Amino acid sequence: MFISRETISQWENDEATPNLSQLVQLSRLFDVSLDELVLNDSSHHRHDEHPTNFWQFAESYWWLIFPIGGFLSWFIPHIIEVIKQ
Repeated sequence: MFISRETISQWENDEATPNLSQLVQLSRLFDVSLDELVLNDSSHHRHDEHPTNFWQFAESYWWLIFPIGGFLSWFIPHIIEVIKQ
């Protein structure tokens, strides 16, 4: 990448900042996202990661069963009543 030690030292001491092309090259070199490289924020997932499976989804949204169950316990008897008429 042809980046000198002095340049990196300036980045570390907030005396200079890398340009965008250098940041992209560094993110590819270290296999991290730009957010993680610049902001030290690893909460953003890369696009090549596996999508969320059912169990990960259920673990995050288990509480939805209560409002959905409440709605269905009200809705289904009303539908049955309408069908019987």
